[in-house]
This record gives sequence, C-alpha cells and structure tokens, in this order.
Amino acid sequence: MAENLERRENVRIDHTSLLQIEDLKSGKTCRARLFNYSKNGMYFETDNVLHLGDQINIGIHDSPYALESGMLEYYRGEIQWRKTLEDSHFEYGYGIRFSPVCDNRGKTG
Repeated sequence: MAENLERRENVRIDHTSLLQIEDLKSGKTCRARLFNYSKNGMYFETDNVLHLGDQINIGIHDSPYALESGMLEYYRGEIQWRKTLEDSHFEYGYGIRFSPVCDNRGKTG
C-alpha cells in the first residue's frame, strides 16, 4: 500500500483511466480522464463544465477498483472543487467525493 505523505484522510494513488461522466441534474454525459483516486474520491479532467455540488455518475473503464478484467465500474459522486487548467489537454480539473451509494458493477461488451 502507498504511504500517505499528504495530510489526507486516505492515500491518493495515481492511475489513468477513461471515464464517462453523467450529470444527474441535466442528464448530459461527457468523456473525461481519471488521473488519481483514493478510497473516498478521485481527480479527473474534462473539457466540460460541471458545478460545485453537482451529483454525477461515473463509469470507469480499466477501473483500479475492478475485481476482474472487462468490468465497467459505476460510481456516484459529488463535485467538491473545480480548477481551470493551463498545462493540460483538458480545460478543467475536478475533485469529487464518492457518495455512499457507489458500488454498481457491469460487464463491458
């Protein structure tokens, strides 16, 4: 297990995966890229604007949480913060906290 050198509740682990984000309020979906995660949340980047407090569904391809290969993992989270990015392929970076109802797994086709 990674050592927690930051003052965080849980260790942050680097991992890159493609994401599909669904804004629960508008129903709109967008693509994003996961860059790191912890037990309670994750950091991802996208070109789409999401707002603080937005509830989202997250579909993770190549999930670090997967129990087996070929699983598309689904989680629910809330946007905690957003920052505009300067040195990235994406416009915005987001921090989310997982909601208590967040363990829905499904096989990819």
